[in-house]
Amino acid sequence: MTELLRATEISFAYGSRQVIESIDASVNAGEIVSVIGPNGSGKSTLLRCLIGLQPPRSGLIHLLNRDLTTFSPRERARVIGYVPQASHEEQPFTVADAILMGRRPHAGWRASNRDIEVTERVMTRLGIAHLAQRYLGELSGGQKQKVLIARALAQEPRLLALDEPISALDIYHQLEVLEQLRGLAREQRTGVLMVLHDLSLAHRFSDRVLLMNEGQLQAVGTPESVITTDHVASVYHVDIELHATRQGHLVQPLRRCAHEVEEQK
Repeated sequence: MTELLRATEISFAYGSRQVIESIDASVNAGEIVSVIGPNGSGKSTLLRCLIGLQPPRSGLIHLLNRDLTTFSPRERARVIGYVPQASHEEQPFTVADAILMGRRPHAGWRASNRDIEVTERVMTRLGIAHLAQRYLGELSGGQKQKVLIARALAQEPRLLALDEPISALDIYHQLEVLEQLRGLAREQRTGVLMVLHDLSLAHRFSDRVLLMNEGQLQAVGTPESVITTDHVASVYHVDIELHATRQGHLVQPLRRCAHEVEEQK
């Protein structure tokens, strides 16, 4: 199995406030790794550290067996595609132009025939080819999110990092995007690292799961070993039931843990 990314003892702080502490993580080719945990647990910060957007205070990160700090921004962008959380910024670009920007790490200022071909292919793959000449400001939040994903795919990255990629999507398009990511991992051996909130979808689509709480890694492993009643109660303070289905386990929240309710009275 080809290892794309390995991080050891990663820590990060804003001033004196420790955000993540001593995190080890890795992503292999063809693997989907999901980072889960409560709000404020450091998931997005960890993701940004792992792909070089926020230098960690301490620790080592290797990308393709090379120290990440030795990559130029252009070199890094040829390997890593990044999809941030849904943005409400309005930019005066058409959908096709916005996605074509994903080819910048591989090309000059003028688009080649291959750049245009890749752009058209990812638009078709994500079902947004009919929006090609629409301006971003005319799109819904879900459509904009798919454009961001398409732009990252246009980079043809070895590793795709996504921060809550389905938060702006309805349930149909959530499944569509996650199925596309799974297909990308299986067919092209792309590594996928993503922050997710939906535990059922993390269980269904992940090969491995990292469970974070208060900046620390609480558990890492298969979905079956990490998304358990004990771990969820400990970290989320919620009692759940797990229901096995043909598509994976469904996580059913039942109630806040009794001791949490008592403490808030």
